[in-house]
Amino acid sequence: MITERNPASVQAPLGPYAQGLEATPPARWLFLSGQTPARPDGSIPADFSEQAELVWARILAVLDDAGMNAAHIVQIRSYLTDRQHVPAYSAIKRRILEAAAPAANPASVGLIVAGLFNPAYLLEVEVTALAYDNLPDGA
Repeated sequence: MITERNPASVQAPLGPYAQGLEATPPARWLFLSGQTPARPDGSIPADFSEQAELVWARILAVLDDAGMNAAHIVQIRSYLTDRQHVPAYSAIKRRILEAAAPAANPASVGLIVAGLFNPAYLLEVEVTALAYDNLPDGA
């Protein structure tokens, strides 16, 4: 079971996320490495929105490989190289999350960084996901 933790003593979330998530067993965790905007052939789109869509497509592919989807995401760490991309990134992320789980609000952090491993990368995103398998009825 996942319980959102947004205590009244802490500022309310400024967007679609929770201040904390508590998970109780039995659970299956998936920790994704930072997903970058590189295509399978190694090419990198120049456009930020294309990069963001590609990063999220990669995230969804790794989740799918583990039998999960965006509804299983419990934490997102987003690294952008330019503050001007925040609105576009936020819209793409929100669309993907709301399509999978409209009520889910993963714990999230967004950072503006000086650069990433490859200078052509405009963003990188890490995700943690959680699934409960084989739960008894009513659990």
